[in-house]
Amino acid sequence: MSFIPTARATGLNPHRRSHQPKRNRFWEHVHKTETCWLWTGMQNDKGYGQFGKITAHRRSAQLAGLELPSRYHVHHTCGVKLCVRPDHLMVVSPTEHRTLHPSRIPLICTHGHDLTGHNLKLKANGYWICRECDRLRKKRSRRRTLSSFQSG
Repeated sequence: MSFIPTARATGLNPHRRSHQPKRNRFWEHVHKTETCWLWTGMQNDKGYGQFGKITAHRRSAQLAGLELPSRYHVHHTCGVKLCVRPDHLMVVSPTEHRTLHPSRIPLICTHGHDLTGHNLKLKANGYWICRECDRLRKKRSRRRTLSSFQSG
């Protein structure tokens, strides 16, 4: 009977993370074509590449040395969700990102109100919200505050 070394005996554990730097592990999951550099690793539920807790295109922008303020987005200028080629990525504010994707702005909020014209409100963080939902939320908040003063 011959000896077959186990993962523990060889020091190789298939479930253990590689000791390579994250930079090297990242590029192992990239397939370079003539145009885009495609992410071949894990994907999130929206179809974007995922590298640990961060999207692959955001990690690529970081590795390329782009400055990424916390609330800013990384936009694919090529339109390919799995592209991680740094020169196809552009750092934009949330407001700029929405103007680049006007078809992605929903026409109806989750509560059924129209998201057009006067009912759209731009928040300080660059996100659009339903003005009617915001009004109702503030009204509920005021009621809770008043009731807590009256009962206490």
